[in-house]
Amino acid sequence: MAYVLGLIIIFMLVLMSFLSRSLEDSSLKGFWRADPQFCEKAELEMFMLYLGDNTGYLRNIRYGYLLAANDKGLILNNPIKITFSGNMNVLPGMSRCKNYNACIDWLDESPGDDVFPSEFQATYYPKYGKIVFYQDSKVLAILWKDCQMSSLQTEDELLPDSVEKQKNNDGVDI
Repeated sequence: MAYVLGLIIIFMLVLMSFLSRSLEDSSLKGFWRADPQFCEKAELEMFMLYLGDNTGYLRNIRYGYLLAANDKGLILNNPIKITFSGNMNVLPGMSRCKNYNACIDWLDESPGDDVFPSEFQATYYPKYGKIVFYQDSKVLAILWKDCQMSSLQTEDELLPDSVEKQKNNDGVDI
């Protein structure tokens, strides 16, 4: 009887870990942008990051895009492959924060470490939809999930089942 109970507990822990990691993978995907206060302190007009699906099996590897501009124009306009690695957490979606070592592989030309480094640390706060990029004691970016822009990448209508779709005069769903 104790063996069966032990197997059930192990199965539940594995299942919870899988579901939590799946939730973390889906919540990291999307558009992330810096708020106006961070941009003002960093003398930026805007800073935005897009993270795609996790393509890694053991590590968190994502293709994306990094975009930043100051008053002189674009300073970052690069497709990237970013790898998040670091300490293991059995239930990352249930933790307050998740710390990563991050490494960017610049898919086009590297902007140089004076613009944005290729290796840094990242802390992800799943409850708040926030990612902080930093190197030593210097904050590189504070990014917030842009749920409105992130929802544009889905084909789902995201309407309650009880709401009927309406069509305009041309027969197109509105």
